[in-house]
Amino acid sequence: MAEVYHNGKTRMDDDWGAELLANLPGVQAHITALTFEAKAKADNALLSAREANGGSSDGDAFTHIEHGDIDVYLVLNDEAGQDAAMSIEFGRKGGSYEVLYEDTGEVVEVKYAATEGLFILHNAFNLDRRQGPKVAVDIPRKRVVRASRKRGKRGAYKKSKRT
Repeated sequence: MAEVYHNGKTRMDDDWGAELLANLPGVQAHITALTFEAKAKADNALLSAREANGGSSDGDAFTHIEHGDIDVYLVLNDEAGQDAAMSIEFGRKGGSYEVLYEDTGEVVEVKYAATEGLFILHNAFNLDRRQGPKVAVDIPRKRVVRASRKRGKRGAYKKSKRT
């Protein structure tokens, strides 16, 4: 088997091996194609979510592709809106905040409802949501009984005395 040498290293699991493979033109083209396909799915999901909320086009969130040194990233962006990209993806708890009107000096409490996450990026890349309970919950589990063999001298198994 051929070995690849780089600065005296021969193992492919070092960082240089991963970088070498990641920079291959075919790998870069495949990653870019997968990211472009995921962007199309994410854009479709965003449009579907807007239509499900009464058909309004008020949403300012959008997706775009960013290129790093090696990696390609799909970004859910909501800078023009309420900076709510994390809330769109993962959901949020309900709550409230206070607004101070400087011209009148009036303080108004604004309440907002809890929302479930849309998991736009997770679904675009077919990733597991891994949602679990936010609070530790006592879940009844099946009891697993493991049988063990009795060991004799020096760790050898004893022979059964069945006849």
